[in-house]
Amino acid sequence: MLGGVLYSHSISIFPDEAAEELIVTEGTTQFEWIKNKCSTIHESKPEVVLVGTGKQMSFPTVAQREWLYENGLIHLEWMDTAAACRTYNLLCGEGRRVAGLFWLDTLK
Repeated sequence: MLGGVLYSHSISIFPDEAAEELIVTEGTTQFEWIKNKCSTIHESKPEVVLVGTGKQMSFPTVAQREWLYENGLIHLEWMDTAAACRTYNLLCGEGRRVAGLFWLDTLK
């Protein structure tokens, strides 16, 4: 639940924007949708970017971390989606500019 709304699909949410469904199909990786949102992340100028990785916590590979670093995305906070949602709600409640990519373990 984010900001009092229960979602049944993966979403991205940025400061000053409505949540957007992230289309997750067979073979889609979390890293691919992070790459696709790179410019939106930069444009929204968040204080923190939360990445909810599903039911289990997962980290990017070394090659993926290098790509993120080269593209200025070095301050992503990786956690399972439930923890990312709780953190998002807490930080928004403090008035912080938070962006989030929340992966649900479901396929469309």
